Order: sequence, then C-alpha cells, then structure tokens
Amino acid sequence: LTPAASRPRPAMFGRRPVPDALQAYEATRVVLDSIRAAGGKGNDRRAVTDAFFETRDRRSVLGTYSIDRLGDTSLSTFAGDRVTRSGLVLDKVLKVKR
Repeated sequence: LTPAASRPRPAMFGRRPVPDALQAYEATRVVLDSIRAAGGKGNDRRAVTDAFFETRDRRSVLGTYSIDRLGDTSLSTFAGDRVTRSGLVLDKVLKVKR
C-alpha cells in the first residue's frame, strides 16, 4: 500500500471509524509490516514473530508505540466503553500504570 492508501478515510464510509476499528486497522498494519520485515522468511512464523517483537517507536493512528518482550504495547491510555440501548458510549479513560 502507498502511504495515502494506508490511512483510514472517514469520507469512504460517511463517518469517523470507531476506536475498535482503529485498533483492528493498526493490528493488521503491524502484522503486515512484520511479514514484510521478515523478507524472504515472510512465511516463517518465527521470523515474523521476531520481526513483530522488534517493533520500536512505531507511528500509528493510535499514537507512537513500541512492543515489549511480552508483546504488549507501550501505549498507556485506553477507552472504557459502556453498552447502552443506542450502542457503545465512552464511560471512562483508562490509564495503565507501568
């Protein structure tokens, strides 16, 4: 994908993407980039996993993050949604203490 084609565009769907869609989008991007980084071993699970764990200072729609040795991101702020009759609404902002 070209840089322009790799960004989610609200105009395509008539509304802004929901946070879960942005997380899914970035998860897909980091996995595809890990496959690409594995090069000729892109079909080798271990090589792709190793490339994923090398993720550092990645700029994304979620913010800039790195992957630690356990596979967790360095992002520390998340949305806590509540289910209502009309759908999900932001309930609270969750901060992870490290």
